[in-house]
Amino acid sequence: MQVLTSIPKLGTLLALFPTIKAIFFDMDGTLFPTEKHHALALREVLKEIGIEKNWKDLMSDFAGDSDEQVHQKLSCSIPLDIFLKKKNRFCINFLRSETLLKKEMRELLDECMKASLKLGLVTSSEKKVTTMLLEQEKVSPFFQLVLTREDTPLNKPDPMPYLKAMEALGVSTSESLIIEDSPAGLEAAQKSQAYFVQAKWFEVN
Repeated sequence: MQVLTSIPKLGTLLALFPTIKAIFFDMDGTLFPTEKHHALALREVLKEIGIEKNWKDLMSDFAGDSDEQVHQKLSCSIPLDIFLKKKNRFCINFLRSETLLKKEMRELLDECMKASLKLGLVTSSEKKVTTMLLEQEKVSPFFQLVLTREDTPLNKPDPMPYLKAMEALGVSTSESLIIEDSPAGLEAAQKSQAYFVQAKWFEVN
């Protein structure tokens, strides 16, 4: 597995994977450094129901998991729909507090568009949060396809989201590159049998 510690130029990716016609990005921790924001939002939800957790522990424990999976693992005392509404509200507030798209990532997206590569975003985040973030950072036009937690019956680490994305964009596994950061996302990428790399370019302070 290729591990990238800095956001690459398109030429670097094409040198490694010359047959690709599409690139599929994970969102949190890959496209944007937002794993921290999700963990902070989760901390606030848990605080409301009397559970005190460190956000760094939450980020480590649930990196790459959908909110539905987090709710299930925590055996939360509040119903899933209420949990999701609270988490989304806190998360959006945190995400709106800063600019999140790095210059190097915008340059990579620009290069992909100019090279006529197909781009897809495949995330386990909620549609409401995803849509807000893509619009806020002005990157929606780069992606021909956006799949969120609600768009597939199974989520990462199952490969279904990536297989559905490849089918929707009309590309084979040998024409597809997946960029992921979390264990769940990397497992999904590997099971899809597409090319994939691990993104390790965002450090959390």
